[in-house]
Amino acid sequence: MNLKKWLTKHRSTITRQFLGTLGLVVFVCLLWFLWGVLGVSLFKRWICPEAGACEALGQVGDIFGGINALFAAVALAAIAYSTDASSRAFRQEQQRTHDVDYLEQIRKSYEWAYRALSEEGVSPERELRRRGWLVCARHLLAADDLALAIKTPAYKTIQREEELYWREKFRRVLAAPELAVPTFFSLVTNKAEFAGSDIDMKPAMIVVRFGIWNRGALNPLIEVDRNELMNWLEEAPSTSAVRGLRGYLREFPGLIEQWTEHRLASGLPQPSQLRPKQADPVGWPTEGS
Repeated sequence: MNLKKWLTKHRSTITRQFLGTLGLVVFVCLLWFLWGVLGVSLFKRWICPEAGACEALGQVGDIFGGINALFAAVALAAIAYSTDASSRAFRQEQQRTHDVDYLEQIRKSYEWAYRALSEEGVSPERELRRRGWLVCARHLLAADDLALAIKTPAYKTIQREEELYWREKFRRVLAAPELAVPTFFSLVTNKAEFAGSDIDMKPAMIVVRFGIWNRGALNPLIEVDRNELMNWLEEAPSTSAVRGLRGYLREFPGLIEQWTEHRLASGLPQPSQLRPKQADPVGWPTEGS
């Protein structure tokens, strides 16, 4: 993003900050001026009502010279901290602005890559097919580079959501039966005349890899507590899906023990001990039991 575009987008924020700083500077200068014109003379009359009193107080005031230096150092440190905090806030705002732009371009790159694969990558014309896979791989690599530049945690999560969405769309295209035939990637359709690769294997593998779940990616399901979900299922309204899940956990081998252990650990009665008012078709109690 160029400077002109950034200034236009943040004009109101910059204006408020500038006016606030200008007002503070004017207020401090006004106080300083009034102190020099009126404050010093009034304070001197109040503290030194008699002649010679200020000379004696001057010796006492020298004792507080170190305190003045301490306050000055504290004020300087406060200014330095405020400046650093403002600088960090400005950099974070800049990073968020850049991250929004990165996300927008990543979406476009995925769209362009998908269009290249779904329109030209499966074309019967070999030249269009070769170019489609090549262009698709280039857009995917560009999206990967932009994803590394995102620093804001919330925008990283959005990027992973975008990637997951497009991986599934790619998987559907790559599941086409014709892609399972080796000659799909060759210059000829006759295996006996196989002469080489029509589609460069490097972009082809990049595209196919994107259409497969990334095992090294963060899986949010791992963070979910299974017992918490089971507790929810105990109290959930008895809809068709809820009744089906309860029956699934009860009837299928291997899941009965898991469900029983959960109920024992939670102090809940076992399914055989339950006497529902009205049973579901699978034999699990309905809501209110």
